Amino acid sequence: MFRNIKIRARMLISYGIIIILLLIASVIALFMLQKVGTNLTNFYHNNYTVTVEAWKARRSMQAARADIMQSILETDQAATEQLIEQAEQELALMRGTFPIIRERFRGDIELVSQVENVLEEAIPYRDQIFELTRENKKTEAAKLVNEKYVPLLDKMGDLLSQISETAGKNAKTMVEQGNTFVFTAIAVVCVVAGVSIVLAVALGVYIADGICKPVTELEKAAADISAGKLDTDISYQSGDELGRLADSMRATINDLRFYIQDFGYVMAELSKGNLTVNTKAEYQGNFADLQHSIMTLTEALNDTLRRLNESAEQVASGSEQVSFGAQELSRGASEQAASIEEVGDAIAMVSCQVKNNEDNAMQARLEARRVEEEMTASNQKMLDMISAMKDINETSGAIRKIIKTIENIAFQTNILSLNAAVEAARAGEAGKGFGAVADEVRNLAAKSAEASKSTAQLIQNAVAAVEKGTLIADETAKALVISVENVNNVACRVNEISEASTMQTESIIQINESIAQISEVVQSNSATAEESAAASEELSAQSQLLRGLAGRFKLR
Repeated sequence: MFRNIKIRARMLISYGIIIILLLIASVIALFMLQKVGTNLTNFYHNNYTVTVEAWKARRSMQAARADIMQSILETDQAATEQLIEQAEQELALMRGTFPIIRERFRGDIELVSQVENVLEEAIPYRDQIFELTRENKKTEAAKLVNEKYVPLLDKMGDLLSQISETAGKNAKTMVEQGNTFVFTAIAVVCVVAGVSIVLAVALGVYIADGICKPVTELEKAAADISAGKLDTDISYQSGDELGRLADSMRATINDLRFYIQDFGYVMAELSKGNLTVNTKAEYQGNFADLQHSIMTLTEALNDTLRRLNESAEQVASGSEQVSFGAQELSRGASEQAASIEEVGDAIAMVSCQVKNNEDNAMQARLEARRVEEEMTASNQKMLDMISAMKDINETSGAIRKIIKTIENIAFQTNILSLNAAVEAARAGEAGKGFGAVADEVRNLAAKSAEASKSTAQLIQNAVAAVEKGTLIADETAKALVISVENVNNVACRVNEISEASTMQTESIIQINESIAQISEVVQSNSATAEESAAASEELSAQSQLLRGLAGRFKLR
């Protein structure tokens, strides 16, 4: 039953059982720990607290008792008051512990009531003692302390001791209960853990055996299959995944046996020359590709041998044609050799002419370069001349300014001479000589003005001529620039012609080499044609043999 369950379900059931046991152990342990925690809480809040408060009350009582006795013995009134105050504080602390003790004590609550009653009984004595001490009646106070107050304090201390002892016994009992809970929890956890471990080991061994044994058997079968041993046997059977895997491997082994036997049968028939053979059944899955390959192989062999028969016949008839063609090829090769020699002579002549063209192009390129340099120099001189004309034009402008100045001077001189003539006329005889000089000066000024006008006209004509020459020189410079560019273009074209001639020379050299190679190939073809004629006869004999071999096979 369990064997037919799936492996995943087996493992989940096993792990579920173990987890449930662990949960049970955990719940029990948590319950016990909670009980221990409750005990500890009760121990602290009840017995421990009662014991501490009882000891605090006894300590405060003893301290108050000591302060009271010291105040009786003290002679200084201020110190006495301080001791009384300290005693009152200690007694107040002691009284503060009683409500806590009454609330937390888990024993005979009558003990607490007795302590409170004794305390109430001692309060009047305490007040009398403090009053007598303040009134410095130390003897009476000491007597009252020893006879009345101290016995009550001793009784109160005994009752507090009984309360502490009872709380201690309760605490011991709670500790013992806690230890019992801890021991019980440890025992339960250990038992459940032991059962879980034993059950886990048992289930693990069972599941491992249920997996390892069939896996080992399947592994052996897979190793036998990989080694080509298909006679292996798989005995494992179950309803789980491994059982289905075993069934699949058994079916695989049977299919492989069938496919191999069928493939061997087909190959045996093919080796006998029976190309009409087929497989015994349809192959499944990827083995269908194997069946398709077998059928494709038989079809290809049928087609190949059929074509082989046809080719043998064609080779037989073609060998005669090859022989005839080889003879014709030999004759043609001889004629090609003669033609190639003539072509070689013609190319040699063309090579010589191309060489002359290359030399002429080189000479033309040198002449073009020289003309380019001369025109460039002429252009530079023309530019220098234009610059000189510009300088002349600028100088003429300066001369015009000077002539303008001379005209102004002549005009001023003429005015001065007129003034001098007027003054000479006024002077009469005494001014005649000065008047003659003024007339001469006026005449010279008039001549200077006329000469400056003539010079200005000449300069104007020279400037016009210079401007016209500048325009002509500019146009000439532009024409020279265009000529230089044209010469550059001509030089580039000449360079291209020279380079083309060089390339033609190289090409002709390569053509000569190629023709030489062609001549060698033609001669080789002639020899090959003769060999082909002999080989065609051998080919005819082999085709007859091939036809006989192909006839052994039975074709579809």
